This record gives sequence, structure tokens and C-alpha cells, in this order.
Amino acid sequence: NSVPGWGIVRKESTFRGHMSLGCLDGSKASTDSIYVGPSLAKGMTLLANCEAISLSSSNLKEGGYRVEARRTDTGETFLIRCEKLILGAGTYNTLRLLFEARSRDALEPMAALGKGISGNGDEPALLWNVRKTSQNEPRRGLFSMFHLREGRRDLQRGFIEMDLPDSNWPLFRGIARVLNNTLLLASMGIDASDGRACWENNRLQIHFDPSRSAANRDGERGNRDVAKLLGFKGLFLPKRLTLHLSGGARVGQSADEGVVNDCGEVWGNRGLYVVDASAIPEAPGTPPSLNIAAWASHVGACMSDAPNAADAAGPIATLASPLEPLHPNRLSLLFSLMPKPVANGTSEAILPSGVWQARFVQKLSWFAPWRRPRSRFFTFKSKECLPKLVTLKPQGEPDFRFILANAWDGSGLAWQWRGIIDSRHIEVQMRSLGNRDSYLGPVHVEGKFVGWYEITPSRGPGAE
Repeated sequence: NSVPGWGIVRKESTFRGHMSLGCLDGSKASTDSIYVGPSLAKGMTLLANCEAISLSSSNLKEGGYRVEARRTDTGETFLIRCEKLILGAGTYNTLRLLFEARSRDALEPMAALGKGISGNGDEPALLWNVRKTSQNEPRRGLFSMFHLREGRRDLQRGFIEMDLPDSNWPLFRGIARVLNNTLLLASMGIDASDGRACWENNRLQIHFDPSRSAANRDGERGNRDVAKLLGFKGLFLPKRLTLHLSGGARVGQSADEGVVNDCGEVWGNRGLYVVDASAIPEAPGTPPSLNIAAWASHVGACMSDAPNAADAAGPIATLASPLEPLHPNRLSLLFSLMPKPVANGTSEAILPSGVWQARFVQKLSWFAPWRRPRSRFFTFKSKECLPKLVTLKPQGEPDFRFILANAWDGSGLAWQWRGIIDSRHIEVQMRSLGNRDSYLGPVHVEGKFVGWYEITPSRGPGAE
């Protein structure tokens, strides 16, 4: 791929701040550039601001699963049907979904569900006032690993430089400056992995006592020794916490030993997979990000080698045309679920050039007249259509052509047109309503969203 991440810019890191809470200069090898960008380019649908509420095996004859989901920004709920379902919601939420489904008998029994909870032996502490007033070099947010000379060699220790950004709010700015004068001291090790998760009063409960593990006890003792040796004041939390919760749906050789098999498929629930840290059978004793990535890649490889079943109806919405006015929240949800254009260069993927008409189809509130668009109808002309995907994030001047781009809501590929109408910059994105003559999409004027429109090729004078 000559364009890594299909338009997701990657730069060489300057190692000058804002590394621990993300990466402002785009230099980290994140999932955006490695997985998400290329997958969107191949037609993946990504639904942002959505929460999976529940899942269950489908009652349809062809099998599969159903997921009830909710848009967190609008409150809209919808149902997704699929042949294969992959759970990667993180240990806590994956277990919550599995336990909730089991409580309704919506999945086949999982005898080992909730066993083998681990905190990865995490023992954090904060060291205060680690930088002199005269030291103004930027914080880098890097993790520096080390071992104690006379300590356990199987315990991983490290310093994390705090590099919180400044804020315009005085209170937050003061807190950030205090924390930026600290070091996070962390210890990790292979704990007993003997915790248990269960479903109590319709809530997921975790029962795990880290103090029973030697890795936690020795880790805390070593952190206190480090603080004393360096002469810094250490802050040790009264209650232990972990950032690396794992287990509960661990891999096993049988349904009695684990929840998933060696390919990540849940025992007794064909087509249901787990790809996050809940499948890890034992604490790795190090930051588990690479372990999770390796396991997810392994599960993906196993799925690609398995025979493909008939495709079930996925998150797809097909609407009738002409459209009746709908609430903007509903239109936003429907647009994200609509079929995506295919970037294959075939004639079926090419939109006709010529004049197009746009009709406003968004329901308006009577008490918000200022939200009414300047034009309920407008026309625009396209010179040509470029069905080959070049970048997910096109930039530049208006070119009056249809090109493929990632939708503004991040849900996947859409057709995009940029031009000038009445001295104003207009941007249109659209997806098919289920036939080749009607499309739905948002419209931006001078970079500002103005509403949802149904877009059709013109049959009148000037059409080609």
C-alpha cells in the first residue's frame, strides 16, 4: 500500500510530549493506521458512538446472532443480525454481555464463564516532586523498564512520565501541572489468576483479592523500596487497582476448562468469538497489548481458514424513495447502516455525470426556525466519477467530481462531491437508497452541516 492507512498521516515521532494519553503528532503505530483504515477501504462499516446492549443467538433457521445496540449520542436503538459475531469489548464488557445473555438463556451454557480473573499483578504508585523548578524540558510520556538488582527478575517495573496537556481552565491546568511533576511507578507480574466474575442483581461483579498473589505483595514492597532509594515521596493507593484486567472467558481444551477453544470460538456457540483480554488464560506479567493483538490476529486467521456460511443480514438499511421527512437522529442512524459503495472500478460503481438534484428530507422542529436550511432544493453538476479509492480523507479545492471517501461520521465509504454553488463551498456525501437513482446523505455549506438531503440524477434540461 503506497498510501499507509489510506490517508491516515504517519510522522516520525519527536518524543516531545503528549505520548501517554495518545499521540498528537500521529507517529504511533495505532489501530487506526494498521487495521481500521485499510478495513474501511475494503468496505467495512464502522458505527461510532454506539453501545452494544445485549446479544443472543438468532431464532432464524439459518442461525447466527442478534445484537441490540444503542447510539449514545442520540439514544436511537437498532438491531444487527450476523452469521458470525466477534466480541472485543474489553474484559469487563465482554463478560457483561456474555453473562447477561446467559441469564436469559439466550446462549448455550458456558460452564467456565467468569473463571480465571487476573489483574496482571499490577501495583501502581505515584512519586511526587521528581523535577526541579529549573528543569523545563518537555515530558515524553515514555515507559522505562527496569529490574531491582536484588528483587524478583520475573517482575516487570517501569517509570511512566506524566505529560498531561495544559488546559484553558485554571483548575484543570493546575491539576495537570501538579501531576506533570510526578512519575507513575508501575510493577507487573504473573499473579495467581484465581479471581472470579459472576452475575449478581443484574450486574457484573468481580471477586478478586490481589493481596493473595505474591507478585502483588512483592511488587508493592519493591515500589516502596524504589521511592525510598530515590528520596521521593510515594503515594500508594489504599485499594489496589489494575489497568490490565483479563480472564473470565479464557481459552481452554474443553468447555469445562475454558469458554473459548484454540481458535477463539465459544464452546457450544458456533460463530461466536472472543478476541480481547478476557480470553487470556493467565496473566502475562507484562503490558498485554501485544498478547491481545497476537490473539486477535490468530482468531482472525482461523476464521478466514474456516468454511464460509451463507451471509446473514448485517447492519444494512434500505429505504424507499421518495423519502418522507424523518428526524435527523433517525436519518443519521440509517445513513450509517446503508450499503457502502464498492471501490472496484466496475461500471456498477460509477455514478452518472451531469446534473443532480438535492431535496431536503429532514424533519424540522417548529420551535427552532433558525435551523431551517437556506435552500430546500438545489442542483449541482458532476464532471465525472472516480470509483477508485485514493484516500479516505480527501483534501484540496472543489473539483466537481464524485470520489470515494470515508463518511464524515466515520461509518465507511461514501460518495463525495465538492464544488461551488452561488459563491459558496458545498460538500455532499451520499449512499444509495437501494436503487441506482436515489441517494441519501448530509450536506455541508462552508464547512457547516445544514441537513439531510435525498439526491437523484436530473432527468430535465441540462442532464447528460
